[in-house]
This record gives sequence, structure tokens and C-alpha cells, in this order.
Amino acid sequence: LGAGNMLTILRGLLIGLLAGFLLSAWPSGWQAYLPGGLYTLAALGDSLDGYVSRKTDYTTELGTRLDMEADALGMLIATALAVQYQQLPVWYLCLGFAHYFFVLGQWWRTQQGKPVYSLPPHASRRVIGGCQVGFVSAVLWPVFSPPMTTLVGLLFGILTLLSFTRDWLAVSGRLGPASSDTL
Repeated sequence: LGAGNMLTILRGLLIGLLAGFLLSAWPSGWQAYLPGGLYTLAALGDSLDGYVSRKTDYTTELGTRLDMEADALGMLIATALAVQYQQLPVWYLCLGFAHYFFVLGQWWRTQQGKPVYSLPPHASRRVIGGCQVGFVSAVLWPVFSPPMTTLVGLLFGILTLLSFTRDWLAVSGRLGPASSDTL
């Protein structure tokens, strides 16, 4: 599996522990910091697993897939917790599901016999994703509260929606690789 994949699996375990907080009240006292701490560690591990894989020259297709799925599941669970803890409005759950909607849309296009194009590389995708993860991580710490989290969430929500829209236009063929750099 390699050290990078093992770190990704550890991230998955942290996300699993985070999921244990779903459907229960936000803990009190020092335990209120546990959800934010777990997701922050998982997010930091996201940078570390890829770095370790590249440094050890052991990058695999499995590792790439595990990393993407851990990212998506982590965002979904963290967003659901932030909504449950009333740190973010309920519409923010759409961003937690965004990856899954995107994959479902690609599958649907395939089922309809329509082409699904490769997603061109774009530097802003990583930046926007990293900011989104950092923001959701921050709202799980009991030091921030609405309306500030709602207002900042609106900004990150718009940026993320624009990024996913650009990517959807690219994979559906409505936006060519040369044009995708403009959004």
C-alpha cells in the first residue's frame, strides 16, 4: 500500500470517528473541540499523504482514488455536522454533496450515451477546495458562530459553485480546455 496510502487510510479512520458525532448534540466542555480537531487532522493529512507518496515515489491509482473519496466523504460529514450544529445554513449541505452530484452527472451522461470529457488541470480547483476544507474545519471549532459563519460560508459557497460549474461545463464538452482557464 505504501506510506501515502496508509496515511489516507488513517484519514479515513479520522473521518469515521467524525461521523460518530452525527445525530448527537454538539458536545460540551473540552469535548466540543473534538469534531473540529478530528476534521482538521484529516485535512492536514490530505496534504501529507500526497507529499509522502511523491517523496517516496510511490504514487498509485488506488492512492489517487482513496484520496479523492476520503476528501469527498470528509467534506460531506463535516458539512453535515456544521449544519447540524447550526454553524452553517441547511443549503450548505449541497456543497457537501457536490462531489457526489458531479460523479452522478458524469454517470448519467454515460448512461445517456453522451460523451464525458477529461477534466483539464486547473490551479484554482485545489486552492478553492483547500479554502473550502479549511473553512468547514474552522466552523467545527466552537470559537466561531453565525452570522459570521453564514456570511463567510456564502462567499465560499459561491466560489465552490463557480468552480464546480466550470468543471461541469468542461466534462460535458460545453467549455473547451482553452476556455476553461477564464473562469
